[in-house]
Amino acid sequence: MKRFFFIALTTCVAALAQSAMDVPQAGLMVDHSGALRPVTGIAQSFIAGSAVRTGVLSAACGKSLCLAKTDGSLFNGSNVDDPGVSSPPGLALFAIRDRSALLYFPSVRQFAHYKDGQMEVLDWQVDGEVLALRATPDGPRIAVNRIDGVWVIALDGSIESALPPGTVAVLLLDGLTIYSLRDSVILRRADGTEVSFPVSGVTSMSQLSENHVQISTSDAVYALRTDLGREQLSLLPDSVGVSQ
Repeated sequence: MKRFFFIALTTCVAALAQSAMDVPQAGLMVDHSGALRPVTGIAQSFIAGSAVRTGVLSAACGKSLCLAKTDGSLFNGSNVDDPGVSSPPGLALFAIRDRSALLYFPSVRQFAHYKDGQMEVLDWQVDGEVLALRATPDGPRIAVNRIDGVWVIALDGSIESALPPGTVAVLLLDGLTIYSLRDSVILRRADGTEVSFPVSGVTSMSQLSENHVQISTSDAVYALRTDLGREQLSLLPDSVGVSQ
């Protein structure tokens, strides 16, 4: 009986330990206080952990790389000991691909490339307000807001696609274009199919993880799951109290 009890207890402890390790991580979010916090759990039951960095203006996480931008520095968001590299003031837009990323600094209208802790300034120029970037093997794709509309263009200025009038925020991912209107967020796939979610007053969108997007409004933060056929919008824990 004692031997059976010991084996059962050992199995139980091992199962609990395995369960704890298997808690899925949904990525790194930036809350309204500017804290970068790990998000774990599943849709509708997300938990935000303690801040790993503060003073963060923008961030993005892919499968193999997370980046966070403070007012004057760029950091590897997954490494709390990363001293960071100097960068222009203000927030950054990110396009993460594998272990590198394209960046755009709106305050100075400057593009850059990041890899292995080093940042290289790029001599690229585009007309219009840059809203988002996508890194592809055929060169970057850039969402720009111009007088005549919102367009997704190549670096040479050729137009790849158009977004509806009134588009506020855009996020370009592999095979996905996510954009917000006054009272909705639309996920558009490469084949043109779209899924819409009722969210008003979106101020920004960023890549939370490989298959989640952070959507921020003035008083709430959401996670949008982007997997085909499993799209879902969930409220994230935030530093700002929200009554739902």
